[in-house]
Amino acid sequence: NWGMALSELGRLDAAIDKFKFAAQLDPAFATTHAEWGVALGKAGRSSNAIEHFKKATEIDPAHFRAYHGWAVTLQRLGSNEESIAKYQQAIIVYSNSTETKTVLAQAHVGLGTALSDVRRYTNAIEHFEIALAMDPEHSSMCLNNWGTCLLAMNRPMDAIDKFKRAVDLRPGYARAYANWGN
Repeated sequence: NWGMALSELGRLDAAIDKFKFAAQLDPAFATTHAEWGVALGKAGRSSNAIEHFKKATEIDPAHFRAYHGWAVTLQRLGSNEESIAKYQQAIIVYSNSTETKTVLAQAHVGLGTALSDVRRYTNAIEHFEIALAMDPEHSSMCLNNWGTCLLAMNRPMDAIDKFKRAVDLRPGYARAYANWGN
């Protein structure tokens, strides 16, 4: 947990050192490798991050955080189809876990975004709708991404509705205002 706290604070080198030490103490603890991967990904060390996500899922094939982190990292690298597959695995694992709906909703938003990146807008919107139903409190990003898909589908009036809803929920949401202005 020390490494996770350091990672959340943005002290990535210190976090990575804690994960490395934890892995020396217990190399078979999947969460160490998953969180080490998250920290490495945040630090821009994607190939190392993927190694740790892979190790975490080898140790625990149902480790939701590892699949999600792996998907995010692949998406950052522009490996969209691989990212989509990892998000789908994360959703399957999340669906069978005790994690909160917020975590599952985040995986659906990630999958929707990855699908949007490959112009599969209808599929993306389906996942944004699922995420919105699961976690309405964190819906502004979801609505913004949904609006972006609608714009790409040449449905500007529907897109404007989503952008308006996003800024109603989060008045300082600059990205939604910018998309609204497109």
